[in-house]
Parts: sequence; structure tokens; C-alpha cells
Amino acid sequence: MRSRPCSFARAVFAVAVVLVASECSKKPKLLADGSLCMTYEECRSNECRDGICRGSPCSCPGTSCADCDPGWRCDARDTDWVEKGIEHVVRSSPRHECFASCGACPLSTACDPATGLCKYVTFWDQPRVHIDTPDAGPYVSRGAVDFHATARARPGGAIVSYAWSTAGGDVAIGPSATFAISVDTSVTVTVTDDRGKTATAIRQIWPR
Repeated sequence: MRSRPCSFARAVFAVAVVLVASECSKKPKLLADGSLCMTYEECRSNECRDGICRGSPCSCPGTSCADCDPGWRCDARDTDWVEKGIEHVVRSSPRHECFASCGACPLSTACDPATGLCKYVTFWDQPRVHIDTPDAGPYVSRGAVDFHATARARPGGAIVSYAWSTAGGDVAIGPSATFAISVDTSVTVTVTDDRGKTATAIRQIWPR
């Protein structure tokens, strides 16, 4: 009778060991093409380029087929360098792989109308800004001049602040600013996104 608690405890322990072993043996789900990645080990294609899983092989060149995810097209890739951590592997012959087509471009890419495929956009996750004025070019009328910053954040992000300044020391905040312009000067605006990343635009101004 005294051995029953011990037997029960051993049985519970054995079941717990089996459950833990089962959980540990599960492999992490690999990411599909178009998913954000840090290393190639995360990707089903075994390739992480420009922060995106891509490079799944296919055998239906020029078409969309079951080899590729929806919105992706099979096409030829020329000789290239494939980054794998600190190791680089060079392909010496073309092969066919899946490429995102326009309408299904993942983050960090944009549609290339010439090919119908998505191409990498440099600094895609950085904010961008441009200064607009009422007049085209650097020439403006003397007096109060309105400036506006056209800014965009990364996909899913937001611009949270605008800081203006002139070469003469005037400052302002917000998407728009008004400065009294009487001499040649420059106007600068710096935008900050919700991750603290910044972008700056400078515009030379010549009163007439």
C-alpha cells in the first residue's frame, strides 16, 4: 500500500518527461517568401535577402504556379552572391526561383513596372521628407513665406515630430512653418518617426 504514491509519482514524472521531450523536438515553423527575417535559418527557402525571405526554387519559368506562393512568379535569377550569416555562397549558373510580382510586394520592395516584379528599395525602413514652397525652384517673394514638409514613415510607422530652422536662426515645429525671408538663406526640416529615426531636408532660398 505504501508503494502506490511512489508509483503514481513515477508515472506522473514519466508523462511530464515525454511531454517536455515532445515540445523540445518540435521544429520552429519556417517563414514563407515575403516574410521579414534576420537570418537564413528562419526561411523556408533557406535565403534571407534584404531582410526578406525569398529565393524558393521553382520549375515553371515565366508563370505563377504551385511552386510559388500566391502573388509570386517563377523567373530566372542570374549569377549572384547569396548572404548566409557571415558566409557568402556564389552561384555560378542561373536558376529559377520565385519573385514577388507587382500587387504582392513585401516590405522593403516596390513595384518595377518595367518587369512587373518587385525590387528592393534602399533605406526602405527610414523616414523621408521633402520641403515644398508656394513657388517652384529656390526663388521666393520677399516677406512671409509658407513652407510645408511632405514626409512619410516606413510602412506601418508614423512621423511624430517636425523641427524647422533657418540659417538665420529662426525655428518652428509642425508639418508647416512660416518664415520672413529677406536675404538668401536655407531652410531645414528634420522629421522623427515613432522609432526615433530621423530624416532631414534642406532647401536653399533666394528672395527676389
